[in-house]
Amino acid sequence: MFQSFDRITVISLRARTDRRAETAAELQRHGVLLHRITWHIADKPTATPPNWSRYTLGTYGCYTSHLQVLKNFLASTATRMLVLEDDVHLTRSDVTVPDHSMVYFGALRRQIHHIGWETLADNDGIVGLHCYGVTRAAAAILVSDLEAAMVRQDGDPLGGPCHVDGAISMIRERHGIPTALLGPAIALQRSSATDIHPLAWYDRAPIVRSLVARLRAARNRIHDHL
Repeated sequence: MFQSFDRITVISLRARTDRRAETAAELQRHGVLLHRITWHIADKPTATPPNWSRYTLGTYGCYTSHLQVLKNFLASTATRMLVLEDDVHLTRSDVTVPDHSMVYFGALRRQIHHIGWETLADNDGIVGLHCYGVTRAAAAILVSDLEAAMVRQDGDPLGGPCHVDGAISMIRERHGIPTALLGPAIALQRSSATDIHPLAWYDRAPIVRSLVARLRAARNRIHDHL
Protein backbone atom coordinates (compact mmCIF):
# COMPACT_ATOMS: atom_id res chain seq x y z
CA MET A 1 0.00 0.00 0.00
CA PHE A 2 2.58 2.57 1.08
CA GLN A 3 4.91 1.78 -1.82
CA SER A 4 2.27 3.17 -4.18
CA PHE A 5 2.77 6.72 -2.84
CA ASP A 6 5.86 8.92 -2.94
CA ARG A 7 4.41 11.35 -0.38
CA ILE A 8 2.65 10.44 2.88
CA THR A 9 1.05 13.32 4.79
CA VAL A 10 -0.58 13.16 8.21
CA ILE A 11 -2.87 16.00 9.31
CA SER A 12 -2.76 16.74 13.03
CA LEU A 13 -3.97 19.54 15.27
CA ARG A 14 -1.03 21.10 17.12
CA ALA A 15 -2.48 20.32 20.54
CA ARG A 16 -3.04 16.62 19.74
CA THR A 17 0.39 15.28 20.61
CA ASP A 18 -1.39 12.14 21.82
CA ARG A 19 -2.78 11.43 18.39
CA ARG A 20 0.54 12.07 16.65
CA ALA A 21 2.31 9.58 18.90
CA GLU A 22 -0.41 6.99 18.27
CA THR A 23 -0.30 7.54 14.52
CA ALA A 24 3.49 7.32 14.40
CA ALA A 25 3.32 4.00 16.24
CA GLU A 26 0.51 2.86 13.94
CA LEU A 27 2.52 3.56 10.79
CA GLN A 28 5.68 2.01 12.19
CA ARG A 29 3.65 -1.10 12.95
CA HIS A 30 2.94 -1.29 9.22
CA GLY A 31 6.58 -0.84 8.28
CA VAL A 32 6.56 2.87 7.41
CA LEU A 33 9.82 4.64 8.24
CA LEU A 34 9.06 7.88 10.07
CA HIS A 35 11.31 9.95 7.81
CA ARG A 36 8.83 9.24 5.00
CA ILE A 37 6.03 11.05 6.81
CA THR A 38 5.25 14.72 6.22
CA TRP A 39 3.37 16.12 9.20
CA HIS A 40 0.90 18.92 8.59
CA ILE A 41 0.58 20.51 12.04
CA ALA A 42 -2.48 22.75 12.11
CA ASP A 43 -3.61 25.37 14.60
CA LYS A 44 -7.30 25.49 15.39
CA PRO A 45 -8.70 28.72 13.89
CA THR A 46 -9.85 31.38 16.32
CA ALA A 47 -12.70 32.54 14.08
CA THR A 48 -14.49 31.65 10.88
CA PRO A 49 -15.15 34.00 7.95
CA PRO A 50 -18.68 35.48 7.85
CA ASN A 51 -19.80 33.09 5.10
CA TRP A 52 -18.83 30.14 7.35
CA SER A 53 -20.92 31.37 10.29
CA ARG A 54 -23.07 28.24 10.66
CA TYR A 55 -20.07 25.90 10.76
CA THR A 56 -17.80 25.09 13.70
CA LEU A 57 -14.20 26.23 13.98
CA GLY A 58 -13.19 22.59 13.64
CA THR A 59 -15.11 22.15 10.39
CA TYR A 60 -13.48 25.25 8.91
CA GLY A 61 -10.05 24.18 10.17
CA CYS A 62 -10.45 20.70 8.69
CA TYR A 63 -11.38 22.21 5.32
CA THR A 64 -8.40 24.56 5.25
CA SER A 65 -6.02 21.83 6.44
CA HIS A 66 -6.92 19.42 3.63
CA LEU A 67 -6.75 22.29 1.14
CA GLN A 68 -3.27 23.29 2.34
CA VAL A 69 -2.04 19.68 2.26
CA LEU A 70 -3.14 19.43 -1.38
CA LYS A 71 -1.43 22.74 -2.21
CA ASN A 72 1.78 21.58 -0.52
CA PHE A 73 1.63 18.38 -2.57
CA LEU A 74 1.42 20.37 -5.79
CA ALA A 75 4.39 22.47 -4.68
CA SER A 76 6.47 19.31 -4.21
CA THR A 77 7.91 16.95 -6.82
CA ALA A 78 5.76 14.02 -5.67
CA THR A 79 3.38 12.35 -8.11
CA ARG A 80 0.97 10.56 -5.78
CA MET A 81 0.10 11.35 -2.17
CA LEU A 82 -1.49 9.38 0.65
CA VAL A 83 -3.34 11.60 3.13
CA LEU A 84 -4.05 10.40 6.67
CA GLU A 85 -5.78 12.07 9.57
CA ASP A 86 -4.18 11.57 12.96
CA ASP A 87 -6.89 9.25 14.28
CA VAL A 88 -6.51 6.66 11.52
CA HIS A 89 -6.37 2.96 12.35
CA LEU A 90 -5.28 0.50 9.67
CA THR A 91 -6.37 -3.10 10.00
CA ARG A 92 -3.88 -4.12 7.28
CA SER A 93 -1.75 -2.54 4.58
CA ASP A 94 -0.92 -5.41 2.22
CA VAL A 95 -3.15 -4.23 -0.60
CA THR A 96 -2.44 -3.33 -4.21
CA VAL A 97 -3.55 0.20 -5.11
CA PRO A 98 -5.34 0.71 -8.45
CA ASP A 99 -4.41 3.38 -10.96
CA HIS A 100 -7.28 5.75 -10.15
CA SER A 101 -7.02 9.51 -9.66
CA MET A 102 -8.42 9.13 -6.13
CA VAL A 103 -8.63 6.10 -3.85
CA TYR A 104 -10.35 5.72 -0.49
CA PHE A 105 -9.22 3.02 1.93
CA GLY A 106 -12.32 3.41 4.07
CA ALA A 107 -15.47 5.46 4.55
CA LEU A 108 -17.62 6.59 7.45
CA ARG A 109 -21.34 5.98 7.85
CA ARG A 110 -21.48 3.99 4.62
CA GLN A 111 -22.18 0.31 4.03
CA ILE A 112 -19.46 -1.36 1.97
CA HIS A 113 -20.65 -4.67 0.57
CA HIS A 114 -18.06 -5.31 -2.16
CA ILE A 115 -14.73 -7.09 -1.77
CA GLY A 116 -11.71 -5.47 -3.37
CA TRP A 117 -11.66 -2.18 -5.25
CA GLU A 118 -14.85 -0.74 -6.70
CA THR A 119 -14.90 2.18 -9.13
CA LEU A 120 -17.41 4.67 -7.76
CA ALA A 121 -20.09 6.41 -9.75
CA ASP A 122 -19.38 10.12 -10.05
CA ASN A 123 -22.33 10.97 -7.79
CA ASP A 124 -21.40 8.40 -5.12
CA GLY A 125 -20.31 10.67 -2.27
CA ILE A 126 -17.89 9.60 0.43
CA VAL A 127 -17.93 10.75 4.05
CA GLY A 128 -14.53 10.49 5.68
CA LEU A 129 -11.05 11.67 4.70
CA HIS A 130 -9.05 9.74 7.30
CA CYS A 131 -7.20 7.77 4.59
CA TYR A 132 -7.24 8.59 0.88
CA GLY A 133 -4.85 8.81 -2.03
CA VAL A 134 -4.69 11.41 -4.79
CA THR A 135 -2.69 12.09 -7.95
CA ARG A 136 -1.28 15.46 -8.96
CA ALA A 137 -3.88 15.92 -11.68
CA ALA A 138 -6.76 15.31 -9.26
CA ALA A 139 -5.14 17.49 -6.59
CA ALA A 140 -4.93 20.42 -9.01
CA ILE A 141 -8.68 20.17 -9.70
CA LEU A 142 -9.48 19.83 -6.00
CA VAL A 143 -7.37 22.84 -5.01
CA SER A 144 -8.95 25.09 -7.63
CA ASP A 145 -12.51 24.16 -6.72
CA LEU A 146 -11.98 24.08 -2.94
CA GLU A 147 -10.48 27.58 -3.03
CA ALA A 148 -13.40 28.86 -5.10
CA ALA A 149 -16.03 27.22 -2.88
CA MET A 150 -14.66 28.49 0.42
CA VAL A 151 -15.18 32.15 -0.53
CA ARG A 152 -18.66 31.75 -1.98
CA GLN A 153 -21.77 32.41 0.05
CA ASP A 154 -23.28 29.58 2.06
CA GLY A 155 -25.76 27.63 -0.08
CA ASP A 156 -24.33 28.79 -3.42
CA PRO A 157 -25.55 26.37 -6.15
CA LEU A 158 -21.98 26.11 -7.45
CA GLY A 159 -20.85 24.93 -4.03
CA GLY A 160 -20.03 27.04 -1.00
CA PRO A 161 -18.85 26.45 2.57
CA CYS A 162 -19.44 22.88 3.74
CA HIS A 163 -17.64 19.91 5.26
CA VAL A 164 -14.55 19.17 3.22
CA ASP A 165 -15.45 15.53 2.49
CA GLY A 166 -18.76 16.70 1.03
CA ALA A 167 -17.00 19.40 -0.99
CA ILE A 168 -14.56 16.86 -2.44
CA SER A 169 -17.43 14.53 -3.33
CA MET A 170 -19.17 17.36 -5.20
CA ILE A 171 -15.94 18.21 -7.05
CA ARG A 172 -15.42 14.54 -7.98
CA GLU A 173 -18.93 14.48 -9.44
CA ARG A 174 -18.54 17.78 -11.30
CA HIS A 175 -15.28 16.77 -12.97
CA GLY A 176 -15.75 13.01 -13.22
CA ILE A 177 -12.58 12.24 -11.27
CA PRO A 178 -11.97 8.45 -11.48
CA THR A 179 -12.28 7.21 -7.89
CA ALA A 180 -12.09 3.78 -6.25
CA LEU A 181 -13.20 2.57 -2.81
CA LEU A 182 -11.70 -0.48 -1.10
CA GLY A 183 -13.97 -3.03 0.45
CA PRO A 184 -14.05 -4.06 3.14
CA ALA A 185 -12.52 -0.91 4.62
CA ILE A 186 -9.00 -1.27 6.00
CA ALA A 187 -8.88 2.33 7.29
CA LEU A 188 -10.93 3.00 10.41
CA GLN A 189 -10.85 5.79 12.98
CA ARG A 190 -9.39 5.35 16.43
CA SER A 191 -11.71 6.26 19.27
CA SER A 192 -10.82 9.72 20.64
CA ALA A 193 -12.36 13.06 21.54
CA THR A 194 -13.49 15.05 18.51
CA ASP A 195 -11.82 18.26 17.33
CA ILE A 196 -14.50 19.02 14.72
CA HIS A 197 -17.71 19.30 16.73
CA PRO A 198 -18.49 20.56 20.26
CA LEU A 199 -17.35 18.08 22.90
CA ALA A 200 -19.87 15.76 24.48
CA TRP A 201 -20.50 16.17 28.23
CA TYR A 202 -18.29 13.18 29.05
CA ASP A 203 -15.34 14.83 27.27
CA ARG A 204 -15.81 18.05 29.27
CA ALA A 205 -16.23 16.71 32.82
CA PRO A 206 -12.68 16.29 34.25
CA ILE A 207 -13.18 13.05 36.21
CA VAL A 208 -15.39 11.37 33.62
CA ARG A 209 -13.12 12.58 30.80
CA SER A 210 -10.16 10.74 32.32
CA LEU A 211 -12.14 7.53 32.61
CA VAL A 212 -13.43 7.81 29.04
CA ALA A 213 -9.88 8.38 27.78
CA ARG A 214 -8.73 5.15 29.46
CA LEU A 215 -11.68 3.22 28.00
CA ARG A 216 -10.90 4.56 24.53
CA ALA A 217 -7.25 3.58 24.88
CA ALA A 218 -8.29 0.05 25.86
CA ARG A 219 -10.64 -0.15 22.88
CA ASN A 220 -7.91 1.01 20.51
CA ARG A 221 -5.47 -1.59 21.88
CA ILE A 222 -8.07 -4.27 21.14
CA HIS A 223 -8.36 -2.96 17.55
CA ASP A 224 -4.58 -3.10 17.19
CA HIS A 225 -4.69 -6.85 17.76
CA LEU A 226 -7.65 -7.64 15.51
